[in-house]
Amino acid sequence: MTGKRIIKMLVAVAMLISLALPAFAIPARAAAGITILVNNQKIYPDVPPFVLNGRTLVPMRAIAEAMGCEVYWVQETNVVNIKNETTIVSMQIGNFTQSVQKINGDGEVTTNKMDVAPMTYQDRVFIPARALCEALGALVGWDAGSQTIYIVYNTSVDYVSGLTVSTFAGAGVRGSDDGVAASMDFISPESIDIADDGTIYVADSGLIRKISGGRSSTIELSPSYYTADIIRCYKNDVYILTGEFQNDKGVRYYGFLKLSGGDSSAQGLFITDATYSRIPDFCVAPDGMIYFIQYNAGVDQTYLNRLNPNTLAMDALTDLDGGVTCLTADGSGNIYLGNSVKGSIYRYNVNDNHLRLFAGVDGKTKFVDGPNPFFYEPRKLKYVGGALYVLDYNVIRKITIDSSVMPSDCISMAGKVTADPFPVTVNGIASETMLAPSYLMDFAVSGGGIIMTDPKNAVLRVVK
Repeated sequence: MTGKRIIKMLVAVAMLISLALPAFAIPARAAAGITILVNNQKIYPDVPPFVLNGRTLVPMRAIAEAMGCEVYWVQETNVVNIKNETTIVSMQIGNFTQSVQKINGDGEVTTNKMDVAPMTYQDRVFIPARALCEALGALVGWDAGSQTIYIVYNTSVDYVSGLTVSTFAGAGVRGSDDGVAASMDFISPESIDIADDGTIYVADSGLIRKISGGRSSTIELSPSYYTADIIRCYKNDVYILTGEFQNDKGVRYYGFLKLSGGDSSAQGLFITDATYSRIPDFCVAPDGMIYFIQYNAGVDQTYLNRLNPNTLAMDALTDLDGGVTCLTADGSGNIYLGNSVKGSIYRYNVNDNHLRLFAGVDGKTKFVDGPNPFFYEPRKLKYVGGALYVLDYNVIRKITIDSSVMPSDCISMAGKVTADPFPVTVNGIASETMLAPSYLMDFAVSGGGIIMTDPKNAVLRVVK
């Protein structure tokens, strides 16, 4: 569409909504503490948003530009026109009527009534957040507890057809009773992995739960003060990142343990002081090496480390951005690292010691599938059979990797994109199921599908 036609459309819309302006109340002060997240990135307007008559009003230019829109202000009529690639939204100061026009359509204008009219406040134009965002095709969520507006914008997700989400294990009752997997209890199933013999191991609020042959059992660790935070399998051995424990002097520790064949007697591999460091994730590579992310508070730096479980030798391989929180490894010396803050995935090669961007773009967070994918918040990564599976906030996505070790395509497996901060998981069609997100959520991939932990509902779910 030509620039002249767009200008004509803007003028027409401005004339349409230029009616007698109703009176409105100016807020005495802006409400403190409202946060705006656009595609998981916090924006910092110079004048904070506020709530009026139960609706949140936001600074027009700050929110529009964060969504990649162009803004046209018509001084004579006090009309603001906000344009993206497909839509022009027009609002007028004091007018409860919003006009929406699709650029690629026949030019027809639709109008909507808003509960709150745009207004000026502290020399800034404020507009109702939900009315604007939904007119532009964005998803909007509100968390009253944290006073946060969630806006998910510019998504392009392509789902694998025919997949469903169902309950794999657990009755949804919190407890530690074992038995048939379908009716067993979980306290809070978190980390999960599958051994080569098909045995499933789950870190359940510190306990180790084992599912084999359709039945569950609980492994009692020895010594008893060990608890399990993260579980990873190598062949039929189980590696554990422990929770914190204390010695008789009150010093806090944590580290890696090994259970050979799922035996309860734990072999200590690496124990370190928990006061000044933390490990958000680790993986076991196909050659048996343990790779882990470790934050050192003493120097305020995050590292990628390698531990040889046979010699117990440890190497610091490279510095990492502090937003890197998850990793996985393939069989060719590549370690894939997910930055949950910047929405990007990096690849470190242990042979050339080179850290390079693999997928996504730092700070360009959004859900976009295809050969040039973008990511919202990669929280867990698993490399299986030439593909990288990503738990991206609450969507499970699959990246196919080409011969140059770069993405050739990305497609989503399960989890509907949502801005609702508290979605409820309901089993059904995978593309329509809104998975309840949790930082404790994990998944494992096997021939039987993708098995996910659901700590919010105390069950395991399967996508297949």
